[in-house]
Amino acid sequence: MGESDLEARRIDLLASQGDRYILIESKVWTGESESQTVDYANALEHALGERQSTYLMLSPTGQRAADPRFHSLSFIKLAEVLARVDDDSAGVLTQYRAELEEIFVAPRRQRIETTRSLLGMD
Repeated sequence: MGESDLEARRIDLLASQGDRYILIESKVWTGESESQTVDYANALEHALGERQSTYLMLSPTGQRAADPRFHSLSFIKLAEVLARVDDDSAGVLTQYRAELEEIFVAPRRQRIETTRSLLGMD
């Protein structure tokens, strides 16, 4: 996969601090394109060499990435992790967590409550 191919596919988020990098691929309503995460990880390793990289696949269900170098995490689990962050002086993580909970956690909670009610488990 060439550099122009990688640019055309658009990595969702690539962040760095010093020699550490994290690549985040976020899938909300679609699945992974053919060999997408494999291509991303290979291209990043080729470009960065020996720098330490972490790969993360976010999705509503925690779907596994095609590339085993990626860690899979659901948006619900991410909201739980963000709730434990101590230092959020800018409020960005708190706002993001609230949005994740509104989109992914609240509807799930509502489905559970409806099911419990229908089954007489109130």
